[in-house]
Amino acid sequence: MIILTSEKLIIATPDGCDGSALHVELCDRRGAYWIPQVNSIGDYDDFGVEVPRQWKDFDRAVLVRNPYTRLLALREKYNKFRASKSDSTTGVYAPLSLGEYVDKVKMLQVPLINDWAAGLEAYTQIHHESIEKDIRKLTGLRIQCPVEHFGPWRKRFEKLSPEQLIFLFEYLIGDIVKFGYTTKAIGPIEAQEALRGIF
Repeated sequence: MIILTSEKLIIATPDGCDGSALHVELCDRRGAYWIPQVNSIGDYDDFGVEVPRQWKDFDRAVLVRNPYTRLLALREKYNKFRASKSDSTTGVYAPLSLGEYVDKVKMLQVPLINDWAAGLEAYTQIHHESIEKDIRKLTGLRIQCPVEHFGPWRKRFEKLSPEQLIFLFEYLIGDIVKFGYTTKAIGPIEAQEALRGIF
């Protein structure tokens, strides 16, 4: 979580939205704070949504991202975590392919930003893809914040089965609609076209 006291603004950065660069860029300023919070396993991370009492009256913003590229980032993080846990006694964990990860999304309880940020309503959206422009529009600050892009990300999803694509669309629909990614989503019709080889 980022607190900008001069702008009276709180920015929440969910997991998978590549918020580290934004923390570094904004929290180097006077009156700005980088607030890690305790997560569900007792560690500290940047993904908390508990607003400290002294800033309860500040405006709120949430960093959002195309749900499909966010899923790629979460998979990458999950594979790095698995690799860090491998040792001589447990063996080496093979990284999960995108299809394998999609099959585990429900079991891993991958949270939607819409659900994660529900306690922060009402909030402004800062889109990962236009982060510098959105921050400037919201705060007047000019920042340089490189973001991680996954190039032609749709090509990576083309390898999934139509069933997996339809599941993902249904699973991600809350974020797709709320955050304006409907034109980027791979919907059921497009998924069925993949089955007929015209994706």
